[in-house]
Amino acid sequence: MNKKIILVAILLAILLLAGCYTKIPIEQENYIGEWKYTQQINDSITEKEKSIIITISEDGKGNYKESETENGHSISSSISSFPVIIEKDKINLKIFDFGKELKIDREPFLENQKWYMTINGKTFEKQ
Repeated sequence: MNKKIILVAILLAILLLAGCYTKIPIEQENYIGEWKYTQQINDSITEKEKSIIITISEDGKGNYKESETENGHSISSSISSFPVIIEKDKINLKIFDFGKELKIDREPFLENQKWYMTINGKTFEKQ
């Protein structure tokens, strides 16, 4: 009996999550793609790189991955396939209260034939 209840709960959760995705509207199509921010810090003691990758797909799914490498040791965290909601000044990659809210400082813009966007004070380049 417990196995049936667990199976039903899992199926309901899958159905609920499947209904959370909304296709990115045409007026926001410049947000679609993979966006990358990289910061490198090299001094006489430390070689450090921090990177953030945000992926927004046209079907409304988003991924966020943050990683840091210091002297050959890496730490990373990510969220995958979360629903994306783009508002005037923020991007939400959330299910209920779980996920990430990103502040849009500057919407996607084209400069020297490359796309950029500034989020949380960091400038991302479209890959």
